[in-house]
This record gives sequence, structure tokens and C-alpha cells, in this order.
Amino acid sequence: MNATQGSILPDSPRNFQVQWADGFPVYTIKEENGVKQQDAKGNLIRELKWNWADASKLRFGKYTAKLLLVYDDGQRDVPIEGMVSFWVVPWRLVAYALVILIFVLIGLKSTLQSWYKKISNFLRKTNN
Repeated sequence: MNATQGSILPDSPRNFQVQWADGFPVYTIKEENGVKQQDAKGNLIRELKWNWADASKLRFGKYTAKLLLVYDDGQRDVPIEGMVSFWVVPWRLVAYALVILIFVLIGLKSTLQSWYKKISNFLRKTNN
């Protein structure tokens, strides 16, 4: 949690952010020539990386993050527990899959209609 080993002072909150960097796809800090890129406000620019070698690490579904943190209040160790659940839905992949499915269904419908016309024309000719 506290990778930079920042000081924790009494009665002062500290916020630590942790990036979930093991997955597919994953957001990384944009770099050019080894320099981390920042936007106009000084925030680091993140970009989505699609490393297909990590495709087996696709994140989808409900996840639960659990935390057990212990700190020393000067007299004893004090444990803190926390838990948060969240959903991960790779909306871009879902959107691409829906677009492909729509094209497949349109193609299938068109093919079936064409076959139906050919069969009905054939049956009409054989009946006459």
C-alpha cells in the first residue's frame, strides 16, 4: 500500500492509490524517449495497451478487493480491514463483439433469404 513509505501521522488521513497493472488490456503511463508524458494540468497521461500475449488475463466479471492493513499507533499494532466489490466490463471488446455479431446475423439472414427464394422458385418451376 505504501510503496513510497510515506509518513503516516496521527489524525491526518493519507490516501494511497494502487494500479491494477496485471491484465489485458491494461492502462500504462505514456512515455516518449523515457520521459513520462503529462497533460496541460500536470497529470500523467495514461494509454490503453493491448498486449495480445496477455489475452488470457482478460478481466471480466465481479471482483472483490480486500485490504488488511496494520499500523502502530505508538502503543500497539492497530489492524484495519476493508473490502470493496466492483464489476469489470471491457466495453470496447463487448462493443466489437456485438458489431461482429450483428454483421454475422445480417449475413446469415441475407443468405437464408437467398436460399429461400431459390428453393421457392425451384419448387414453383417443378410444380408447373
